[in-house]
Amino acid sequence: MVLGVELKSVGYWDLYYEQDHPDLAQPSSFARYCAEHLTASSVVFEIGCGSGRDALFLARLGLRVFGSDASEIAIDRLREQTERAQFPCPPRWIARSMEELDDRHAGEIDAVYMRFILHAVSADTASRGLAWAARNLQSDGLIFIEARSVLGSLYGEGVPVERDAFFHDGHYRRFLRVDELTEELESLGFELESVVERDGLAVHEDDDPVVIRVVARRQ
Repeated sequence: MVLGVELKSVGYWDLYYEQDHPDLAQPSSFARYCAEHLTASSVVFEIGCGSGRDALFLARLGLRVFGSDASEIAIDRLREQTERAQFPCPPRWIARSMEELDDRHAGEIDAVYMRFILHAVSADTASRGLAWAARNLQSDGLIFIEARSVLGSLYGEGVPVERDAFFHDGHYRRFLRVDELTEELESLGFELESVVERDGLAVHEDDDPVVIRVVARRQ
């Protein structure tokens, strides 16, 4: 059942990314925050790049950026957008879901960026994504995570799918528990550098979710 609602969500996001969203033209506050932890030579891999707002922002700073997403429509639009613009180092786009990512860039990635993607996939898929980050990051590389918390106001809305997960407004949403996320990261060999759980960090229109923000370093 979880796989079924995940596939339905891809269709939802395909329709979403077929449209223009001027309200998402600017980078998220999380991307601006993470940029302070990176250098001009950093190689960043964003999983679940969506509209590309954050990946494009990092690329314009001169970083080498890879962006992946399960929505081929989103990736096609980003490829067209990249061809029409100029970047110090043009970002590269990959049309793959989290569980389909391979290890061809293992050891060359300085940072894995995961904003609002871990709560869009099942717990099993999320664990595969975190394990992929642990395998592919350079030693001392960083992982940046922002995801909805179980403390958020939308928790419980919609049809229950699995623990802490619901199908609502046409797509799947799973809420994370900060202790479980940090324990999993530590089990994969990450050292936690910053953990925050609160609202006021990811405000969009009338939505002010409680989110978990994590910065962790691969040992």
